[in-house]
Amino acid sequence: MCGEAKAHTLSGKGELWGISYGRHRGSFSRIIAADCYWMSDQHYALAFTMHQLLERSRDARVYVVAGIHTGRAILSNFFHVAELHGLVPDNDGIQEYSVIDNSKRQWVKVINAEDLVERKKWLVVAKLRWQMLESAKPQMVSA
Repeated sequence: MCGEAKAHTLSGKGELWGISYGRHRGSFSRIIAADCYWMSDQHYALAFTMHQLLERSRDARVYVVAGIHTGRAILSNFFHVAELHGLVPDNDGIQEYSVIDNSKRQWVKVINAEDLVERKKWLVVAKLRWQMLESAKPQMVSA
C-alpha cells in the first residue's frame, strides 16, 4: 500500500435559524448554506445561526452559494448582516460564476441595466471566515 487512507466524518443537520444551539454551539468547521438568502427578513436569523454553529478557528468557513435571480441588493444585505456577526469573505473574496460558460468574475453590488435573464446566468460563491476570533457575540436582533 502506498499510504493509509484518512477517515473523515461528515454530518449534516437541519436547523431552525435564529435559535440558541446549546450543545452544538461552535461544533462545525464547515457550514454549507446554499440558496437560502432570498428572504431578506431572515438574514439576521441566518447569520446568527452561522455565528452560533461555526467553530472558532482560523480555518472554519461558511460556504455561501446563491443565485442572483432575486437581485443583488438581497445578497448585499446578507453579506452586510454576516459582517455584523463577525463573518467576512476570506482572501478569495466574493466571486460570481457563470452557469453558461464557467467564467468567473469578482462580485459587484450593482450592475446597471442587468435584467433577470442576465442575473439567472450567474451564481455567487463566497467562503466566510471569522473577522476576529474574539469578536463580540451578537444577540438575535430584528431588522
